[in-house]
Formats: sequence, structure tokens, C-alpha cells
Amino acid sequence: MNQYYQEMYWPEIPDELAQELINYTNSATNIIGNYGVPQKLSAWWMKNLHKIDPKSIPRLEHFEGPDSLKEWVKNNLPVPDDYEIKIQKFSNLSETSPIHIDAMRKFSYNYLLAPGKAKTNWFDNEFNMVESVQYKHKVWYRHTSDILHNVTEGEPIRIAVTLFKQVEAWKEFTDI
Repeated sequence: MNQYYQEMYWPEIPDELAQELINYTNSATNIIGNYGVPQKLSAWWMKNLHKIDPKSIPRLEHFEGPDSLKEWVKNNLPVPDDYEIKIQKFSNLSETSPIHIDAMRKFSYNYLLAPGKAKTNWFDNEFNMVESVQYKHKVWYRHTSDILHNVTEGEPIRIAVTLFKQVEAWKEFTDI
């Protein structure tokens, strides 16, 4: 395993369930926000702290996974019970996301629900790219997110299942 990502040899999500999840996400109203942060706070954060127009960057939304996904994960994957089971949706991914570290998790297991051409890139502390991967459709990956990374060359929308354990400091932050 390299320190950035690892292909997992886990079962594929059945096509029928994958389509249900895509439909669910496209019609969902239970948006958790960018990285679990409420949408208004996230937009403020980008505009005031990062000096970025929030409309100009890819938008990442998390949705609580439906019961059908939670049941499938429980019955088919070796994931601890305390992991979050979410669906993430990138919008405006045709733009390059900012280089960042995910504050809410150290790593996640991700599964693309539709094929795509987006690349995930990792960087050293001087912002030199040190690794890049194009995740395959219908393959589980362990994605390291506590190292500088971004996403480039994507589609207008990318939907994936994501499984992760929130770090304690993030839980405290979002409970404020």
C-alpha cells in the first residue's frame, strides 16, 4: 500500500443499488454541507478565510446514506460499526478544487457510482505533486485525506459512496 491510496478488493455495489443511490442523491434534500459544515458557514469560510469565491470552486456535499446502503455495507464490507456511511456529490468538478486537507477524517473508503475522468493528486508541504490517480468506477479505494490533495479534470458532477470515521476534534467542532 502506498501512503496516498490503495485499491481494496471488496465487492462491487450491485447496479440496481448504485442507480438507487444516484437517484437518491440527485433528489436529496438532507445535505450535510461541505465536509459536514453547514452550507452558509462553508461559503463564509471560503470567501473570508481562503479569499475564494465559493461559486468558482467545486462544491462537495455529503448526504446521509439511505438504509438500503447502510444494510448493504453492514452485510458486505469489513467496516467497523462506528464509521459514517455517506454519499458525496461533487458539483462543478470541471474546475480544479483547492489543495486542502480534510479536517473531518484521516482517510476514507470511496466508491465511484459512475465512471469519470477526474484525477486525485497529492502534494508535499511545498505543494509539489507527489502522486496522482484516476479512481476507477466500481472499485473501492482507501483514500488518504489528511495529506495535501486536490481533484482535477473532473466531470460537472461526480457521485461516490464514502465510508469514514470522523476525527474527534471535528465532532466537537460540528457540535458547536
